[in-house]
Parts: sequence; C-alpha cells; structure tokens
Amino acid sequence: MGGELAGKVLISFETKTIDAAMSLQTGIYADKELVALIQDTGVSIDRRNLMRRQAEFGERSGQYLSALYVNSESVDDGTAQKNFARPWENMKKGANGLATLQLVAGGQTPFSHVVLCWLDSADSFYAASTKNFDDPAVKQMMKELNVKVVGRILGRRLF
Repeated sequence: MGGELAGKVLISFETKTIDAAMSLQTGIYADKELVALIQDTGVSIDRRNLMRRQAEFGERSGQYLSALYVNSESVDDGTAQKNFARPWENMKKGANGLATLQLVAGGQTPFSHVVLCWLDSADSFYAASTKNFDDPAVKQMMKELNVKVVGRILGRRLF
C-alpha cells in the first residue's frame, strides 16, 4: 500500500559494508541464470537505494513492514541510537522492531532516512505511531533535527 509503490515488490539485501553491497550488485548481473530469470519473468527495476543502518531496536519479525521516509539533518550512529530510544518505547506497543537507515546513494530522492518497523497488526501499529508523533520529547527531537516526514509505505512481508 502506498502511492506510486502500491503493487510493487521491494527487495532488500543486507551486507556488512558498502563495498560488499557494490560487489553484490556486480555479482547479480554476472549470474547469467539470474539475469535470464529476471528477463523471463518481466521484472523491471524501478529504483535502487543504498542505505546504512544507524540504529535498531527489537526484532525483525512480523507479517507487515512500515517504511517511513523522512528528510532530516544527519547525526552519528551513537546519537541516532540514543535519539530513537524514546520513539522505540512508544512504538514497541505496536511494532516488533524498529530500525533507522541513512541514505548513502539513491539518486534524486526527497528523503535522507528511512525508519522501518516490523509489525503484526497495522491497527496497533497506527495507534502506537499516532501516540509517538504526539509525544513532546519526540516532537522536540524532530524539531532539533529538522525532520520532515515525506511519505510512508505499508506492505506485507513475503519472506
């Protein structure tokens, strides 16, 4: 669900380094069978983003995934982990896990960060998210970092 991404399948890979991500990309296109599968099934790649995880809480489990796209000032990883402790306290009532990713490369995009949440109930998640955005401490942190929410997608996890 979610605007221009409705009906799309998002695929992500996690590597330990940016260099490893670049090698993975090269490896995918070096695999003739994989390239043939992509071509035979009519897959078209609309966009690629390279991101790095800055903070994470909870676990990556649940039947749904929310991705909140934001534009904000950048902070170091330790500060990101500290800054997201309060939102996690609010969100864990409706989410199993939370991670914030910083965009490394994505072409022209309106966002600099993505906040991912893994969840089992979209209704519980939405209630927790509403309370989170009403939290004065969260509002203050968002103001200090000039956080602007630019979009959200909500999807069902396939794997």
